[in-house]
Parts: sequence; C-alpha cells; structure tokens
Amino acid sequence: NASALKRLRRKGAPESLPRMLILHGKEDRRLPPSQAMAFRLACAGYGVESKVEMAIYPREGHILGERAHLIDVLERVERFCSGLLS
Repeated sequence: NASALKRLRRKGAPESLPRMLILHGKEDRRLPPSQAMAFRLACAGYGVESKVEMAIYPREGHILGERAHLIDVLERVERFCSGLLS
C-alpha cells in the first residue's frame, strides 16, 4: 500500500504528482539508489519525469559528508524551495 510506484499507477495520480527532489548517496546501503532510479524511470513512463529532479552523489552513503556534495545539496534545496514559492 505504501509503494510510490503502485500509487503512480492509480488513475489521475501522475497528473497530481507533486514536484520532487531526490538526493541520494551512491553507496547507500539502507536505501539502495536503484529504488530512486526505478521511481524516476516510472515517472518517465507516465510522462511526468519533469516533476522529478534527482542527484546521486558518488562515494556517499545514507548520510552525505563530502563538502562539495553538501554545498550542492544546499544549492539544490534552495533552488527547489524557491521554485515552490514563486
């Protein structure tokens, strides 16, 4: 029931999908990045890939730690939130 992919299959769901920002560590062992990539591919299959922005950070696990990646995350979150408010 909680599967995002199952919800995406419901009638009207793709059109009502909110914009999403997915930020993921490539070496995440808690939540494999393959799940995020599968969700993005499913969104593309429904023609709503433009609503999903995704970044996968190399050498990072579940918690990001590299300075350059953290700066990128902050910039992406700021841009994403600014887009929601305008």
